[in-house]
Amino acid sequence: MIVIGFCGDAGAGKNTAAGLLAGVLVERGRSVAVDAFATALKQHARLHYGWRGQKDEEGRRLLQEVGDKGREVQRDFWIALLARRYGETASDPPSHSYGAARPADRSCRWPPYFLIVTDVRFANEFVWCAERGAVWVVERPRGPDPIRTPAEEWREHRSEQWRSELAASGVTAQATLLNDGSVGDLLDRVKRVAGEMLL
Repeated sequence: MIVIGFCGDAGAGKNTAAGLLAGVLVERGRSVAVDAFATALKQHARLHYGWRGQKDEEGRRLLQEVGDKGREVQRDFWIALLARRYGETASDPPSHSYGAARPADRSCRWPPYFLIVTDVRFANEFVWCAERGAVWVVERPRGPDPIRTPAEEWREHRSEQWRSELAASGVTAQATLLNDGSVGDLLDRVKRVAGEMLL
């Protein structure tokens, strides 16, 4: 299984780029899954903390707190839960094979040939993805930083400091996708990078 991990600021277009890449790969006959380290985290927040899916300041702070608690239990806690869904453990050596085929649906082998992770934020997550494939950055140009209000303290959390985490990991991003136009423009960039690196 080849892992492509996406990172970028909140609102940069990571999920959009991941969905576009998945479409390109499926068109080329590859089996693909799109997932996130935060999938299990969000499920836990819903079940145990009453989170209803809101991504406002309060919701983001709650997710950050739940994420921190998991990492206190085990550094690779959220990686391990994601890896387990695809038949691996966080410490398994990278596997670039299909593994045992188990259909998730009529068109997909299981585990998938490609796993696209939409929310790479921490140094250990960058390493895990890079050892199994690649890390791609999605950049959206932005104006000057607005003045932060106390309600936006979530932006200062370690999970939002992906640039310093990427640097600390020693991983080099294999691609940067500039998201400064239409979805069609982004699709063209995704196709170009996928063609050069994956197909």
